[in-house]
Amino acid sequence: MDQKVVKGNQSNKALKGVSLFKTEKEDLEKDLRDAIRIKQVDCFMQRFYRRLHKAVKHFQKKQSPHVQCQRNCDWCCYLQASATAPEIFYLAHIIRQISSALMVREIMDKLSASALLSVNTNAAEHHNNNIPCGLLDNGVCMAYMARPLACLLQHSTDASICQRDFEQPDRFFETHISDESFSMFGSVVIGCFNHVLSDRGLSTKCYELNQALLQALRNPTLERIWFEGGEPFLKVTSIKQGNDECKITNNVLWP
Repeated sequence: MDQKVVKGNQSNKALKGVSLFKTEKEDLEKDLRDAIRIKQVDCFMQRFYRRLHKAVKHFQKKQSPHVQCQRNCDWCCYLQASATAPEIFYLAHIIRQISSALMVREIMDKLSASALLSVNTNAAEHHNNNIPCGLLDNGVCMAYMARPLACLLQHSTDASICQRDFEQPDRFFETHISDESFSMFGSVVIGCFNHVLSDRGLSTKCYELNQALLQALRNPTLERIWFEGGEPFLKVTSIKQGNDECKITNNVLWP
């Protein structure tokens, strides 16, 4: 089949997925207003993730993207991961809720080790050094249900390529392993999320996950700083997110 036809079919699938999540924007805005009023991010993020999981399942059922990811497939957990402040604060809340004080201490130690290695590194350097996420434990994420969007929307159409990239990090493989329709759907989700935050004057800056989560666990008052429009993670590596295609897609949806 002609490559242009294939790409056109994938784009049509993605645009159908757009409508699945675009309708959530008004409800997300209401949830965020409630969260700002009480200065707690939990209620907003819980409802957002609930809607997101529902939309992802619906999209996968209708569009059937080819994805090979499965449990204990942790090759992507050694890539540089980023997250916005509300994702990080929600993750910190969940970790405190599901973990004993000793386990929280152990998680912080692992985050600290990975954070030290990731300071001022770019994505390529992070990949070359195979720096593990501090939440990774025997191939499983210790806070999987609250993982950030970058992790939740990460996917691969060929897990063997992910394994190869992990085992040979110093080599560059120009291999496309993402499903375009699902990737475009993911960019719409992130665009909706960021648009709702920015409309309320809140930062959508992305931070290196290990460094920022460690700071959030150490200092719960950082959440209030973000709600007040401040910069909560002054000494954490910030990561530029998105690409031109995503920006164009999001601007069309929410100019």
